[in-house]
Amino acid sequence: MPDGLGETTSTWTFVCWNDSVYRESAPKMSTAALPLSISKSSRRRTAPSAATMVGVDIGCHSAKIVQLEKGFATVRPRVCRVVPHEVPLTPDDPLRCLDEIERTLRRAWSSRNCWCPLPAACILSMNLMTFRTFELPLAEGSPVTSQDWQNSFVSETEAMSSGMIVEGWPTQTALPARGNSSFAALGIDESFASAIVDRFWKCGLDCQVLDGLPFAMARAVTGAGIEGTVAVIDWGYSTMTLTVVVDNRPYFTRVFRDCELRSLTSVVMRSLQLEAPQCQQLMTAYGFGQSTRDFEATEMSAMLAEIAAPYLNRLSDELRRTWQFLQQLTGQTPARVILMGGGATLKSSASIVSSAIRVPIEVWSLPHNSNSGGGPESASAPFGPAFALARLTRNK
Repeated sequence: MPDGLGETTSTWTFVCWNDSVYRESAPKMSTAALPLSISKSSRRRTAPSAATMVGVDIGCHSAKIVQLEKGFATVRPRVCRVVPHEVPLTPDDPLRCLDEIERTLRRAWSSRNCWCPLPAACILSMNLMTFRTFELPLAEGSPVTSQDWQNSFVSETEAMSSGMIVEGWPTQTALPARGNSSFAALGIDESFASAIVDRFWKCGLDCQVLDGLPFAMARAVTGAGIEGTVAVIDWGYSTMTLTVVVDNRPYFTRVFRDCELRSLTSVVMRSLQLEAPQCQQLMTAYGFGQSTRDFEATEMSAMLAEIAAPYLNRLSDELRRTWQFLQQLTGQTPARVILMGGGATLKSSASIVSSAIRVPIEVWSLPHNSNSGGGPESASAPFGPAFALARLTRNK
């Protein structure tokens, strides 16, 4: 923190289920987010204008940054930027993670905001948080409380630090009156979260909200005007996460093991003896041999499909098993799938998913009223969560 510049108190909130986006229709249970007040030594003030907001999606490989500004009847992206980390983030070394996050933000963001930091919202990779699913007993007249989340989370997690912030949510659309019901929870070390907020502050960003990925995914489809029951897949470089969104709210969430974009890139790198950026350019340009209405398979795409066959088969198996499970959940059979993340930018990415599950597949893109400019729609797919975060801040 800066030294010798007076005192300012800033409050941020770990926001998941109980965010104002969902509060009006929240179930009758206690799911209060846990606020944390942090004192910072600074004379800086929050920028008085609410027209400029920043959403930051911190992945293990890169940070996705979206800054919105409000125009006449539109919300325009002023900045949409992917900034790779010089060193990948790993949960095993929190201090190095913090240093790398700060370096990335400094490379991405101008220091001109040091006097009046811009309001921002942040999300972390699922690899940098602790995700758990569990069952809790329900009894009539006895609501589930935040302490229940905490106790179940600790009991499911080994070597748990005492200073964890935990937020949970039901994974069933209809809770039984009594008996056991399924829940999920995200946790983060309180000191690590506080340190992230401080690093943001040093870089001219006033981080007001730390969000959870399933909720940002739900907000991304809500902000794009997508309604009903949908499955949202964030095909990220370090994790692939599926969340079922019902009436704009997340329920069932699953992290696919060994299906992240990094695994696919590694397979192509080993076979072609190329660097990761070159492999990603090939996959984005040629795809994996799936002929579609708008795309005919080429010799290069057929070769990539042969190289990636073990990964693609594993992904198809995981998707089929998950879809079969979703058929058993009341009210959680998705009518379509929305793809976002870096994997969604691959050529014919929707065809890869539709080969395993026979429902309409769409690639997320910035809403049409955002005036995002030219370029293929899939190019904006990595910015779904960051866009949702920027809108969340703007709505505060």
